[in-house]
Amino acid sequence: MRGWVHMSERQFKLREMRNRAKLNQQQVADALGIPKGRYGDWERETTTLNLKDAIELADLFNCSLDELAGHEVHGREQQQISAEEMMLVEGYRVANDSQQLIMLATADAVIKQSEESAREKKEVI
Repeated sequence: MRGWVHMSERQFKLREMRNRAKLNQQQVADALGIPKGRYGDWERETTTLNLKDAIELADLFNCSLDELAGHEVHGREQQQISAEEMMLVEGYRVANDSQQLIMLATADAVIKQSEESAREKKEVI
């Protein structure tokens, strides 16, 4: 069946990803617009999870489909984005043009200051 991933074929890490996102089952179900029982069934692996829902879950949990499916990606480093970093990204996305310019200028100044501090520390050593 195209577009469907059977839970018996792949162990999804739904509970782990949900806990990492600090969400309960009801919050996930509400975010997806589904009954809590359906999400619970996916987590218990008693029903199949279609690709569309897997993509929505990966977006909600801020992870890749590979990570959601428990597939280790070799040969490339995966970095997790913190809640604070995600807050900055979301803030930038909703900001108007002038606010985005201010955010970018502030970030640039902080980066330059951090680089200067790092250089000074190296010179002392």
